[in-house]
Amino acid sequence: MPEITDANDSEDIMEFVDVVSVSSAMRQSYLDYSLQVIVGRALPDMRDGLKPVHRRILYAMYESGFTYDKPYRKSARAVGDIMGKYHPHGDVSIYEAMVALGQHWTTNAMLIDPQGNFGNIDGDSPAAMRYTEARLSPAAMSFFEDIEKNTVPWLPNYDETEQEPTVLPIPYPNLLVNGSSGIAVGIACEIMPHNMREVVEATKILMADPDAPAGQVLAVLKGPDFPTAGIVHGLDGFANAFETGSGRIYNRARYEIEPRNGRSEQIVVTEIPHRVVKADILLQIKDLVAEKKIDGIVDLADESNRDGIRIVIAIRRDESAEAIMAQLFKMTSLEVSRTYNCTTIENNQPVKQGLRYIINAWIAFRRQVIHDRTIYLRDKAQAEHHIYEGYRKALDRLDEVIALIRNAGSQADAKDGLIQLLEVSEIQADKIINLRLGRLTGMELQRIMDELREIEARIKHLTSIVESPAMIDEIICTELDKAAASFGRPRLSEVAHNLSSITAEDMIPREDVVVMMTVAGYVKRLPTSAITTQNRGTRGKSGISIGEGDRIAFLRECHSHDLIMAVTASGQAMGIKAYQIPETPAQSRGRHIRNVIPGLDEEILTVLTIPDLTAEQRADCDPERGSLYSIVSLSKKGVIRRTPITDFTSITRGSGIRGLQFREGDSYAACFVMHRDDDLLITGSNGKTIRLSIASINEQSRGGTGVVGMKLPDGAVVIGASVIPGGKNEGQNLVLVTEKGFGKRTLTSEFEVQNRGGQGNYLLKANVRKLGRILKADVVPDGDDIVFMTANGVSNRLSVSDLRVVGRVTTSGVILVRLDQGDQLVDFAVVSPENDQSDIATTEG
Repeated sequence: MPEITDANDSEDIMEFVDVVSVSSAMRQSYLDYSLQVIVGRALPDMRDGLKPVHRRILYAMYESGFTYDKPYRKSARAVGDIMGKYHPHGDVSIYEAMVALGQHWTTNAMLIDPQGNFGNIDGDSPAAMRYTEARLSPAAMSFFEDIEKNTVPWLPNYDETEQEPTVLPIPYPNLLVNGSSGIAVGIACEIMPHNMREVVEATKILMADPDAPAGQVLAVLKGPDFPTAGIVHGLDGFANAFETGSGRIYNRARYEIEPRNGRSEQIVVTEIPHRVVKADILLQIKDLVAEKKIDGIVDLADESNRDGIRIVIAIRRDESAEAIMAQLFKMTSLEVSRTYNCTTIENNQPVKQGLRYIINAWIAFRRQVIHDRTIYLRDKAQAEHHIYEGYRKALDRLDEVIALIRNAGSQADAKDGLIQLLEVSEIQADKIINLRLGRLTGMELQRIMDELREIEARIKHLTSIVESPAMIDEIICTELDKAAASFGRPRLSEVAHNLSSITAEDMIPREDVVVMMTVAGYVKRLPTSAITTQNRGTRGKSGISIGEGDRIAFLRECHSHDLIMAVTASGQAMGIKAYQIPETPAQSRGRHIRNVIPGLDEEILTVLTIPDLTAEQRADCDPERGSLYSIVSLSKKGVIRRTPITDFTSITRGSGIRGLQFREGDSYAACFVMHRDDDLLITGSNGKTIRLSIASINEQSRGGTGVVGMKLPDGAVVIGASVIPGGKNEGQNLVLVTEKGFGKRTLTSEFEVQNRGGQGNYLLKANVRKLGRILKADVVPDGDDIVFMTANGVSNRLSVSDLRVVGRVTTSGVILVRLDQGDQLVDFAVVSPENDQSDIATTEG
């Protein structure tokens, strides 16, 4: 730079200086860097499915002769060639990329044939490159069959001392067969591996029709096929990935359940998901057992060997192995979700396209390769034909040619003479001069003529290929079939349809149960058969052990898969599945509800069973009659509120939801899940009952305060409410019970539907001194049983058919349960009769 002597010189120099802001320069530099990382390092090329490092590894080994038909060579030597010639990055990263191409549990069609310790599925690192050896596999060698036939573009290497291919002329869609995974700057790629034979068949379908229906293609390309096998499900995501490039699938371990000893079982895992480290699975299971997040596992062993994976999980006796396995699928890497993100490089730009587009792009690329290869072979054949044509001309005038060469002063003179004599080119003249005398025999002359005709036929055939797209496609299909026969294998991963809907809940036995809870909050679950049917008037058996001063608060029959909703004194609703309530022995006190439903720390008003509805049932809402199912709550003063069941879908979350609200001075009486065709019977402490159609009650949100359902006189409160399913009276009875064990059975048909706000009709004119206060009234279908519970924990079960049907006000009822001195009835529940009549309660109450 010239020396600045004055201001004018400074101004002259500034003319050559570009002034830019630092932020603009950094932004542009970062964009350039990002594009270089995306294109040059992290993402695969759409055509050959290789990242630059993988392509350079394979080409450097091919160029150095590290091929499968030669002895293994040290990995360190291959890494040195790769780094020195084509990939000037760290040797460790090159070696890691090279190792990945040679791990049979990572890739479907291995491109590196390894020898030595290349790591293992437990996540152990490979041995250092100085200890291992490698060479190209047969599959990788097929990538180079056309490399020297002018089929792909070449570019100088980083220091312009070598030439390297920008893409390899692969004979099958390697991107789908082996998949690819990479993270660039703001862009990622995730493509699963697929079965080569299926990819070949899908490719042939799309060659015939690029827009073939997805169903036709996916009938052969069934889903990803992982080298570690396992089970693949959630194929809706795969169908999306085929068209859009995005979609989620699931890869689940394969397992078997084997007998262990006695009545116990063990789970044996024989296949694990792709890219999951086996040692991590073992650690996850150990942690879950230690933290008591999974109960029922008593032992864990890894019995894997060179023959395959074998993880043995011993299960406690009487535990469900299927249920525990479902928990493990949810909480460990025995099942993983994998998301397609088909972002690849096309024309030096990152693009995201579906698998259909990628296959079609490979087809277009391969067609161009075959076209260019054919032209190369035709040019080579034409050059050969040119030489043999010169031979033919020389043979036709052989004596003159010999005489000319003999009399020529030099080889150059002979060459010029041949050009003039035979009208041939310089190349032909050179070949004629160098023709051996041995080829001038009659037999050799005939062979030259035969070769000339063969070359002409070859040129004609090659020309027909160049001019016929159909013939090019036929060649591609033939080479695809050859690749599938040579490198393909049967599918490893099982494709399971509709498996994604299977959860731990599906593994839980489905049965009817009784859930009981005391006022002190101790809860337990029993099968309905645990409480034996007995004759009317008998004393009963002890069904649950309770503490001194405690008593039964709730008794509910439900299904093991129903949702149990507990509503607290503040109106908060919290939920848990019935099967999650521990099933304890009949004489056990049970577990406290706070240890069963996390976060529950208030007094419980009611326990409600909510059936698990389908999406269609939840969405069904009649504009005039409301939702298909509703939560109906009733207050002591007869105020009723109807809320769509969809408002209670989140009760299983930690804090629950705000469930019930009552007017000031009012409190809870009853709560139900009701179908919009159901009727509701409400019974007051004054002995009157009113029947309402629930569809006549307008739905409100959870924050609503409700409307008057039954008008009660001062001092009277609601003591019972009952549902008549579908509003049908056939086989339905209203059973009323008093505290002193008296009761009656009346047909529901004696009660007509009334408008809300009415006073109802008399059911029982109670003599409080004799019968005690009216405790409860409930609808009991014919053939069902009634389980009564006393304050002291004594239970009694009898069939409703044992009760005589009487009119609404014709009797005060009969004795249902004989009570001990000072005891009284506190509740009863309606249960279905069981064939199993075994009495598991052995202690007399």
